[in-house]
Order: sequence, then C-alpha cells, then structure tokens
Amino acid sequence: MVIVTLRRRRSGRSGERRLLELLRPVRIHFGDSHIACWATADHLLQCSKTVLQSPAMDLFPFFLWALILVGILGRVMVRAYTEVNDAFVDEWARAHALTLTPRNRPMVRWYLHTARVLRTWGAVAGFFLPPLIGRAFGSLTLEDVLFPLVFVGYLAGALYAELALVRPVTGGRRVAALVPREVGDYLPRRLLVAQWVSGAVALAIALAVFAVDFEGDPAAGIDGSPRVMAVVFAGVAALLAVALGRLERWLVQRPQPFTEPDLVAADDAIRSQAVHSMAGSGLAIELVCLAGALLVLSRSDVQLLRWTMPVAGALGFVAAIWTCLYYGHRAWRVRRVFANPAVS
Repeated sequence: MVIVTLRRRRSGRSGERRLLELLRPVRIHFGDSHIACWATADHLLQCSKTVLQSPAMDLFPFFLWALILVGILGRVMVRAYTEVNDAFVDEWARAHALTLTPRNRPMVRWYLHTARVLRTWGAVAGFFLPPLIGRAFGSLTLEDVLFPLVFVGYLAGALYAELALVRPVTGGRRVAALVPREVGDYLPRRLLVAQWVSGAVALAIALAVFAVDFEGDPAAGIDGSPRVMAVVFAGVAALLAVALGRLERWLVQRPQPFTEPDLVAADDAIRSQAVHSMAGSGLAIELVCLAGALLVLSRSDVQLLRWTMPVAGALGFVAAIWTCLYYGHRAWRVRRVFANPAVS
C-alpha cells in the first residue's frame, strides 16, 4: 500500500516563506520503507494528468486483458502438458470399472495424456481462429458465426487422440473378438436422442422464420437477411446430427487387434471416453446453431419472440458449454460381454 503525505515546513526566514508555500516535502511510504523528495503540488498534479491522458493509457485496457489472457492460456497449456500420474490413472480406471494390469496401464496412461493435450490444442485453436478470420475479412458477423469452432477443435482433438492410439498386437496372427460393438453400449441413449432432436428443432425454426416478418436491419445478418442466417444454422445442425451418428458408429466398430480380456477392457474404456468427447462436443455445436436460429427469431416483428428468444438463445449457449464439459469427461462403463476370438 502506498501512502503519500504532504507537510509544510516552517521557516523563520521571510525570503524562504513564499518558496515553502509552493514547495512542500512529499514523503512516500511503501510498506516499511519510505522515500522523501521535494516537488510542488501543482507539478505533481500536472504530471498525473499528463500520464493519465497519454496515448499509452489508451492501450492500458488492451494490455491488461492481453496479460490476463496470456496468463490463463499459459495455465491451461501447463496443465495439458503435465505428466499423468499414477493416482489419476487409477482414478480414471475406477470410474470406468477397469482393472489395470502391467499390459494395459501404459496404453491408458498414453491415451489420457495425449487426449488432454490434443483436446486442449483443438479448443485453443478454435478460440483464437474466429477473431483472426473475422478481422481478416473485416466482418464481425463472421466472427460471431465461427464461435462453434471452439467445440470443433475439441472434437477434432478427441478424435485424433483415439486414432493415434497404438494398440499392441500380440502374436503373429490377427485376431478379433466376435462380440458386436454397438453405439448404445458406449453412449447413453439420451445423448443419442438429443443429437437428433437438436437437429430437428433447428430445422423447425428455420421453417418458422419464413412464417414471420422481419424489420430491415442491414447491419445484422449475412447480407442483411435473417432468413439466410436461420437456414445456415439449421443446415449445419441437421448435417452434424447425421454426421455424428455415422462417426460414432465408425469409431465404436473399429477393429480390436487383440482378445486378451484386460486389453479389450482397456480399449473399450478408451473408446467410450473418446466417443463421449466427440458426442458431447458435437451436440454442443448443434446447440450453438440452435441458439443462433433462436436469436434470428428475436429479430422478427412478433413482440413475443423479441422478448423470449434472446433468453432462449442465451440458455442454448450455456447448455452447449455445459454439454461439452460434462460429456467430455464423463465416466461410462461399457455394457457388453466377451466371446471367443476369431483367428485369421
């Protein structure tokens, strides 16, 4: 804490009296130490005004936010690259009802570390790309529309982490388990239903915008057309609902190059984690598109929609963030039994 005290010194000399009225000792206390100096009060006031009105102070908010952002980014990246310890691996295995062995522990540890790093990089890239693209094209609307890239980057990181996992192959012959793997064994049914419902609701909203009128607003929307924006949002949500179903099925049904129960169980747990991250981030993108379509309706001439749709759109954005964070790290116990292997 800095305390500045001003004191006037008395002098018996009449020649110095006027000077001392203008010149006061300034004692600056900083903690237990202090600095004493001489300066006029008017000079101090003028210096303070000069500093506050300088062009550098106009950039102070920018540098302050940049410093905060760099600090948060540094903290996130340090956490991402922190080595996964045994306690975290054991906790993750217990949550997935997985029994760790000397054969599957290295595979689980490698996946947990790699998935965390790749998901973090994907989300960070998706966070910084929209402002850069928007500034490059000189469009704030494009910057807002590209907000879902955060979840796209998270999804891409989760997918690549599962694809990059090297599964050990034992023996000289290829083997495969005969038990079929279904998406419903790796994902909760409500999440699968929510993916299709979100896409369908977005399509319904896109059709609804053609039933209401909109005021002319050239400053908002793509080419000033709210209906174009609604169709774009709905189209992305519907296409993503179809693509997510196919991607999840492909990921679950990828071959397992081993049949040892401990390795199969670890592989199932890893697939479950990967498909949960993909499904959660994919549903988050759909919810963002749904929220965008709802905000389009808030620009209509119907007063009730003007009052209610902004709230519904804001709730959609909150739901998107919650969905990505919740399902991206949710533990799930795969519901399937093992069978004898097929050898080729």
